[in-house]
Amino acid sequence: MAASAVQIREVGLVLQEGIATLKTNVDAVNTALAAMNFKGADNALPTDVTLKAQLTAYNALTVPGINISDALSAVRSATE
Repeated sequence: MAASAVQIREVGLVLQEGIATLKTNVDAVNTALAAMNFKGADNALPTDVTLKAQLTAYNALTVPGINISDALSAVRSATE
């Protein structure tokens, strides 16, 4: 059984939103880390507390779950 247009749209929109959220969170950590100097002199290193904040943010990165089981099942069972 093929997924309906509504199911395809629903899954697609949830995927777009989830990826956008994940990208925003990754970009925030990346921006903060890019501003830090790890290759220079010791006195230019960020503090351990500053780096810990980014480590915490990194560890919190997760792929958002999809809570639309019927539509998701229909799309997952699609065959070529």
